[in-house]
Amino acid sequence: MNILFGVPLFYYRYNPQLLYKYIKYNEKSTEKKIRYFYGNIACACQGGRNVNFPINWKVIEKEIKDINDNGIGVYITMSKCVLTKEDILDENSNRMMSLINVDNGLNGFIVSNDELSKHMHEKYPFVKQKMSQIRVATENPTYRPIEYYKKLLESYEEVCVDTADVFNLDYIKQLDCSRLEVVCNHSCPPNCPFRPEHQNFIIEQQNKYLKNNIYKIEPFECFYKNRPKENMILTTKNYKDLLNIGFNKFKISGRHDPNVDKKIELIL
Repeated sequence: MNILFGVPLFYYRYNPQLLYKYIKYNEKSTEKKIRYFYGNIACACQGGRNVNFPINWKVIEKEIKDINDNGIGVYITMSKCVLTKEDILDENSNRMMSLINVDNGLNGFIVSNDELSKHMHEKYPFVKQKMSQIRVATENPTYRPIEYYKKLLESYEEVCVDTADVFNLDYIKQLDCSRLEVVCNHSCPPNCPFRPEHQNFIIEQQNKYLKNNIYKIEPFECFYKNRPKENMILTTKNYKDLLNIGFNKFKISGRHDPNVDKKIELIL
């Protein structure tokens, strides 16, 4: 069974050539494959991490073509949880969605909002949909009953589960592991109760940028004052255990990180 990764290098403007480095990696690797590159521009539906790169549609279209021509998917992070009707109809958000609406079986949306999901199904039917870990973490930051995931799998092709849940193999193997993904280098402590507040902080900054077109990163201080030392970074043993139960999809976080290349190299 191949190990499949989602890598944060689509429209990664800190070092655009990294994308092409890892496209070449995929040509040589046999067991560990990059399934998709993910990212987005600053737009009303974008979520998860703040983005403030200038929009260059020519570059975006070229990257999508180059990625797809090499048999790799492009996943767009449309993962903001709370959206208005105006947000869902946002021009730049929909232009991004339309660019990957190609009948190639490769591309996907990472989505958190059910109304946005309906809009995507109607307007962009060729694109797969994966439930974002952002939704999972903000709705149920400390505990996810197994029925919660089963309900999400009724509506979405795939679900990115909370990383803390894959450490319990008896729990996670109750689900169809072929339809699950997990963030493999999550730096937060397991079941952090402050993840909703963290996401609200990110969304507030992104909204300020979209409104004023002036982006200033405010210092982020973790809301977890007595933060545990544990993290949610998978070990080699974790990968082997998950592969043994049919779980083979992993997502590398870091699209906000100027030094993400080191993380990707270490994991791959």
